Amino acid sequence: MTADQLHAALRSDGRKYSIQAVYYALRKLQRDGVIVKLHDRFSISLSWAFEVVRFADELFEKQIVAAPVERLLPAANKKQVWTFTNLLKLDDFWVQLMFVLYQRTKKGIMFSWCPHPWFYFAQADKLGIFHSALRAEKREVWVVIGGQTFLDRTYSSLLIPDVHRIAFTQKPFEKRWRTHFCTIGDYIITVTIPASIMREIDTFFESVSSGEQSNYAKITGILLKKSHAKIEIANVPEKARKLQHKLARYFKPKTHGGGPSSSKSPGMSGYSGH
Repeated sequence: MTADQLHAALRSDGRKYSIQAVYYALRKLQRDGVIVKLHDRFSISLSWAFEVVRFADELFEKQIVAAPVERLLPAANKKQVWTFTNLLKLDDFWVQLMFVLYQRTKKGIMFSWCPHPWFYFAQADKLGIFHSALRAEKREVWVVIGGQTFLDRTYSSLLIPDVHRIAFTQKPFEKRWRTHFCTIGDYIITVTIPASIMREIDTFFESVSSGEQSNYAKITGILLKKSHAKIEIANVPEKARKLQHKLARYFKPKTHGGGPSSSKSPGMSGYSGH
């Protein structure tokens, strides 16, 4: 963009700056390395843009991923909400938040509702570490999955049996397809995904019917798309108990062999009552 074009754009936006003021600002931005000039045109410096991205990632790590527990968990009957620019960043924070809740509540089982386990196919290695940590701590995740696709079933076959129990049914939250829930102790985590992104996730899961068709780079691309996905954590003891009982009834008792068992019929055995 030339200085004249920038000046015209400012005037069309109702900002009445002189052309001299525009040149003054452009020269200062050049000196600071924010923009570069080629002939009579100015453009953003790529090195500066990459530095901004790096700084944003560092800020995310320090303020969100490495945040102290006191800043993450709300007081009784309060909630906190965070918004993320893509689902991979959201997932990083989500895993951390889950682990914090295991440590804070001292409870053994987390219950979860998941329309599709999209997070696993984009970050399997990272989640594998998290699941191994849960195994070492003798913690469990009981997950109700809404989808019935090849990838939904594949996910259940890849999990650690003494950490996970899986049930397949849409019944609990059939009308809340872009919402995920996790609950343990007094807390409920709610993840809300934009409708456009959730439709792409649905299409991806429905398009894969065999291992040969799996294209995990595609799901990663979807999860990297700019979005306004949200995580809410609420400290609501009564609601948490009700949600835990609602999800627990989709699981049967464990078999004597130690493997997981699931069912759509009610069954509270094996539920710790927290």
